Amino acid sequence: MKLPYQPGRMRPADMAFVVDGFRVARSYPEYMQKCLDAVLGPRPELRSKVERYYFHQPNKRVMDAFVARAGLPPEAVACNVDRYGNTSAAGMLILLAEDLEAGRVCLGSGDLVVVAAVGANVHYGAQLVRL
Repeated sequence: MKLPYQPGRMRPADMAFVVDGFRVARSYPEYMQKCLDAVLGPRPELRSKVERYYFHQPNKRVMDAFVARAGLPPEAVACNVDRYGNTSAAGMLILLAEDLEAGRVCLGSGDLVVVAAVGANVHYGAQLVRL
């Protein structure tokens, strides 16, 4: 068991969270697909009506591979990991804020969007939201 960081007694690296990138890349598509199935499975007719997808983005390569595998239109999937890096849980909200600011989607418009995330392959979830 690790104790809380104590300056002078521990190195900051002793408290680092280490992610197995290969394992994340391998399992990300499975869990993201579960997210999509959970929100769109009961209403498959809504899939074609989704204006925009906002996903947690571990990296651009993993994102592009998932989008292709899931058969999603790439132009409907918001992406900024190539500009900012992995912003963790904030990523989806940053993407939504950018699209709102650019007028790509609008609050009160009725636009249908999907917000989905996978957290270190420990938890995952999605929401289908009408703006």
